[in-house]
Amino acid sequence: MGLDELSSGEQELATLTAGLLLARSAIVALEEPEMGLDYATQGLWRGICERQLAAGFLHQLIIESHSVTFDGARVVRFRRDENGSSRVETQRSHVDDPLTERACEQGAEEVFVTRDGYTRLPEPMRSEMRVGDGGAHVWFLRGVDTWEAWPEDKLDAALEEREK
Repeated sequence: MGLDELSSGEQELATLTAGLLLARSAIVALEEPEMGLDYATQGLWRGICERQLAAGFLHQLIIESHSVTFDGARVVRFRRDENGSSRVETQRSHVDDPLTERACEQGAEEVFVTRDGYTRLPEPMRSEMRVGDGGAHVWFLRGVDTWEAWPEDKLDAALEEREK
């Protein structure tokens, strides 16, 4: 079919996809790509974007959107705090999973981990492990039933004790 034979939403999707493929840029930013796309087509567009990122055509895709279709663990939220400072957080906008809801009620926090393993530990965990704002290495070791987080100094002490 020719481009002029497609619906306006299909034309937009074809144009966005072609633009994404031809961008030849490591970072692409789009403002409200959902305009003119129905919910199903928004999902199709998100899938195309995720495949382009996974294939390495892009390093980073920035989508400014108000559509819940683009919500997820990799969403970065910008907001102003009570002092007027900008805050940037990686988090979902809503909780729709009963397990997630129960975990959050118990004080758990969902944290996004990048492909190369970078994560931001929740503040209560950093405080309790004394890794603070200066940062520190934290090692994740397989325990009997779950993974355990060990600050570098505690792991070093445990290994020294084990060698004795």
